[in-house]
Amino acid sequence: MKKITILLMLATMFNLAASAQNISSKEKQFLTWFFTKKLQIKDKEIFYVDKNSEGIVQELKKSLDKDTLKGYKYNHLINELIYTKNEKKAVLRAIEKIKTQTLPDHILPFAKAITNDSLSQIFNGKGWDNAYKKGLHGYYQFHKPIFFRNGTFCIFQYGYRCGNLCGEGNTCIYKKTDKGWEEFIQFENWVS
Repeated sequence: MKKITILLMLATMFNLAASAQNISSKEKQFLTWFFTKKLQIKDKEIFYVDKNSEGIVQELKKSLDKDTLKGYKYNHLINELIYTKNEKKAVLRAIEKIKTQTLPDHILPFAKAITNDSLSQIFNGKGWDNAYKKGLHGYYQFHKPIFFRNGTFCIFQYGYRCGNLCGEGNTCIYKKTDKGWEEFIQFENWVS
């Protein structure tokens, strides 16, 4: 009986670990669109961090914990989205899950996951020059897309770091249209 209990516990743990690694077809479709169409990455291998920091979660909460989300361009309101109470709760729960989310390796055919520990070893306190020597010329940080309103809207944050003064990123809500995804509201955009 004791062996069966232990085996059941182990099987449950492996199932939980495996489910944490899964990515839905909807998530994969969005990520494929984002990297191949929006960023136009097709023929080169990219690296991405498999876990996000607490700071990313806090930034997302700050941007999205509102009843009405507004997008501005040149100080003019261009788009507005009003959450239902259930949408807001679901989005905030999904943001909380990012803390414990581990992205699977090879989430896309041309993408390879790298752990924070591996990044620390590559940089080894010596900065980007050391990373370049070891073959790391940049890496992405992003989370699984967060869909709401029956999959017609998607929240996505990404960052790309490639040096001390090299990088870019943004936090946006994308809207599904007949032509695919389009940027609907941009909360943050940074370039260095």
